[in-house]
Amino acid sequence: MAGNRIWTVAVIGCGIGRSHVSEGYRRHPDKFQVLALCDIDEGRLAKLGDEFSIVRRTRSFDEVLSMDDVDIIDICTPPALHLAQILAAMSAGKEVVCEKPIVGSLAEIDRVIAAEGRAAGRVMPIFLLPPLACAISIWPCSASGLSNCLRRIGAAEKLGAGLGSSSRVVKSSKSFRTGLGFCH
Repeated sequence: MAGNRIWTVAVIGCGIGRSHVSEGYRRHPDKFQVLALCDIDEGRLAKLGDEFSIVRRTRSFDEVLSMDDVDIIDICTPPALHLAQILAAMSAGKEVVCEKPIVGSLAEIDRVIAAEGRAAGRVMPIFLLPPLACAISIWPCSASGLSNCLRRIGAAEKLGAGLGSSSRVVKSSKSFRTGLGFCH
């Protein structure tokens, strides 16, 4: 990722997508610009667009896929839609951020990993790492993409195993680079 590049984003799903805009992208205007919003609910679409002055709004996911000036598609839709939307976004040459759960089965994650291997972009899932309590969107863990990220997430979960509700912070020599900073 180029150091001074501003990544352009389309957020799909204006429910949980609102927090991605307000707590993520808007806090880092030197890294991200939200260009478009997409939601099937016209009221939610208008409310979020008006709140953050995002002019480009659509109810069509296919329209977002055809937006040449959008680098990242941030999928914040119901989980049953994730697989098809991830695969379509990857086929369209986009980077993909996807809200959890990324997909519904190991077979589906295998399809996502295979698609990422053929695509120019990466898939960056949102993870919650209990008991570390660190929500991160991986941007990217490494050049090897999602499969390596999942191995690192598994290692982080093992690292934190047994902490329960402890407020103790686990320090590691590995950190996860995220679109919004670093999670250690």
